[in-house]
Amino acid sequence: LALPQQGLKALLEKTSFAMARDDVRYYLNGVLLEWGQEKIRAVATDGHRLALMDYPAASGVEDLSVILPRKGIQGLERLLDDTEDPVQLAFSGNHIRLTFPGIQFKSKLIEGRFPDYRRVIPEMTEKPVQVDRRGIQQVLKRIAVLSNRKTHGVRLNASAASLQLTAENPDQEQGTEELEVEYEGDPLEIGFNIDYLQQAMGALNCEKAIIHLWDSQSSCLILPEEGRTPLYVIMPMRL
Repeated sequence: LALPQQGLKALLEKTSFAMARDDVRYYLNGVLLEWGQEKIRAVATDGHRLALMDYPAASGVEDLSVILPRKGIQGLERLLDDTEDPVQLAFSGNHIRLTFPGIQFKSKLIEGRFPDYRRVIPEMTEKPVQVDRRGIQQVLKRIAVLSNRKTHGVRLNASAASLQLTAENPDQEQGTEELEVEYEGDPLEIGFNIDYLQQAMGALNCEKAIIHLWDSQSSCLILPEEGRTPLYVIMPMRL
């Protein structure tokens, strides 16, 4: 199989930050790569969040999936370039070999069954929150200074045309900022891990991020303003 280096690099960079670290569920300590007739999909999850990206590529292959381990991904991210130069992928047993100009890279694959990630991706709501991506990135960065060091929580209060973000810690320090957003749904309060939100927003390449919120007990779905991937799912947390 083959695809441009920049395609594989993007698939890994947009998802690998969500994979688990030293989880006993060893199949979560890597990135799932799935091949379809017209696309390649990368998925990573640590059980609290999920990252998914599709890259268009006519492979002529169906139902092929492998799990790349963390160390292999870290090595590839350093070696791959943002070019159209192809990288060739070959498989043998539980190993993968990637070949590109001047380099041959081999890695052992993670054996195991990756969970059915499709079951945890929530449906899109009719009235999502549309927010300036850079604006919310800056707000998250500022108030993260006052978030609880153990829980890393941030509270989101969505109301008509407004999104308020609040972080506080056991020392009774609190940071609150408000953003103008496009939102026509009912008022909603929900908590998330602030680091997860920051990483998801940082991985998107768009002016506006679309946040689909259902209720305080349901995961949120974060999408770019155009297209369906990359997408990010983050579980809520109690604050």
